[in-house]
Amino acid sequence: MKLDNIKWLVALALLVATTGLQAAENTKPNYRIDLTIARDGSLVARPEMVVEAGTQAEVRNEDPLKPDAGFKILVTASPLDSTGSGKEQIKLDVAFFGQQDGKWIERDKHSVTAMLGRMLSFGFPPSKAEPNGKKFELTILPNRASDDALKSK
Repeated sequence: MKLDNIKWLVALALLVATTGLQAAENTKPNYRIDLTIARDGSLVARPEMVVEAGTQAEVRNEDPLKPDAGFKILVTASPLDSTGSGKEQIKLDVAFFGQQDGKWIERDKHSVTAMLGRMLSFGFPPSKAEPNGKKFELTILPNRASDDALKSK
């Protein structure tokens, strides 16, 4: 084989290896977040969301005929180093908003470490700015997103 051909093959191999490494570095994990939302003890919704690592996803429920009944949930999921047991953990930032006269009022926000496959629960009582507000309960189940979940995103 000629020296020029060998140089060309080595350069091509380096280009392919570098491109593959950059693609792997730029690939962020995606998480499926299953939510169960209850208001004053009654089930309201069971939405799911797919969250790309480090980005924010939103679930919103509002009805113009009921300007004090809506809610909005913002979720950001960020990967953490795995534990010694090999269980994958993520940092979840969760902000919960209620509605008062059609305006969004932040009730509370949490930043927690969550283990994939383990449920978390939060309660969100009305804020002082929401005299007619209801108490919401939120259950979160984080997991890795499947390829099917990503296609429907």
